[in-house]
Amino acid sequence: QTASEHELDDKVSVALARLDDLEAGYRAFHSTMTEIVRAFPRKVAQANEKYHYYLCTGIHVKPQVATPPEALPKEEPAPPPPPPEPTKPPSAKGAKGAAAVPPVPPP
Repeated sequence: QTASEHELDDKVSVALARLDDLEAGYRAFHSTMTEIVRAFPRKVAQANEKYHYYLCTGIHVKPQVATPPEALPKEEPAPPPPPPEPTKPPSAKGAKGAAAVPPVPPP
């Protein structure tokens, strides 16, 4: 073999070693993700459903999952009741037969 063939073989070996490193990294990542999915299956399913819903609504197609709770319209709280009408002291004229009550001075 010539020198250039030896160089080529060396470069191919380096490239294959890098590919082996990439494969090992992907396998480690897959293993870690599989452990997480197995540890929290319901949370992963909810996250997938949420992703599906928002992706579908983003591209204007009908989602095949239920609407996530945070996407539901929020109910407006009922407005507070109006304050009671202020009571008016009876007027000095008063109604027929009613005694006139003098106004009470403020404290």
